[in-house]
Amino acid sequence: MKKFLWILLLPFSLFAAGPMTHLYFAEKWAEQNPIATQEALRDFVLGNLFPDIRYVANIPREWTHAEVYSIEEVGASRTPFEGGMKLHAFVDIVRENFVEKTGIYAYVIPYAEGHPATLLKFIEEEILADLFDGRKYSYCLDWIIQEELQFALTEDLVDHWHSRLRYCMNTRPSWLLWFASGQSRFGVPGNVIYNWSYLLPKLAQEPVFRNHVEQMLRHVESAIRGGYGIPVFTNLNGFK
Repeated sequence: MKKFLWILLLPFSLFAAGPMTHLYFAEKWAEQNPIATQEALRDFVLGNLFPDIRYVANIPREWTHAEVYSIEEVGASRTPFEGGMKLHAFVDIVRENFVEKTGIYAYVIPYAEGHPATLLKFIEEEILADLFDGRKYSYCLDWIIQEELQFALTEDLVDHWHSRLRYCMNTRPSWLLWFASGQSRFGVPGNVIYNWSYLLPKLAQEPVFRNHVEQMLRHVESAIRGGYGIPVFTNLNGFK
């Protein structure tokens, strides 16, 4: 049971944006660039959520994360699925750039017990759970499309990945952490995971972290609209 629950946490592991953060920005991109059909939207969403399958497939990050520094590359994609993958990579780059320049880690470190990047990712997703309901896109996971079978991935593995994503859509990070606590994983001791499960709801109410998420969302949304290069916010206690 513990092994199964740790698998649920795979999309949250290590660095970069969490799965619902990616889905949030996929929706924002689609609002700016209307997608003609439901099938194309489904493929775009599947592509956007696909790159972190590397956690369960044990494949190199560079296979699923292209270096995408321009939002125009997303619209120039050959297929909606490829566009979703490129947006995922673009968001990771823009978000990480934002995080590194704001100084937010100084506020995370006192609670992180040596794992600030991972904790920040959980904090962001915990706050986003109050702002965005990713369950509206769960229907996309009812399909496995051909583009998901690249890198010699099997249908069983992709279906396994879809199941993990459904849990992320339906369950707050703090709940997932509580269920999975008690066993070390990804270098984070089980007792730390347990502590985080109770700490997350409290940190998610702290103004410094809520402001961080609001500013991060604004920054990345501006980049998606083509405004990349706007000043990075540095005042984490309030908007400039």
